[in-house]
Amino acid sequence: MAYNTTYGLTRQSNALGFYLDAGQTSPSQVSRWGYASADAAATVETAGYFNAASSTLGKGDIIEAVLAISATPVNKTYIVTSASGATPVTVGLQTTTAG
Repeated sequence: MAYNTTYGLTRQSNALGFYLDAGQTSPSQVSRWGYASADAAATVETAGYFNAASSTLGKGDIIEAVLAISATPVNKTYIVTSASGATPVTVGLQTTTAG
């Protein structure tokens, strides 16, 4: 698999999935990103943490993150909740609860 690296995020270069918004006639790509940081989850979850990647991240994109790598690493999955190109970039902790 080929990967592109931007702003410390890694994105798989091929399309992973598509979705349709209400009234949309053609699908939009949803990207899955990998991210690793020594930062704690509480820091990563603040609005604006991913602002440097605002032009790259889209609403609905998924970020698979390994955090606190210099201490006790944790793995968390986030979903981008702000619109593409918007700042601050906001993320929500992905849960398995039915929506």
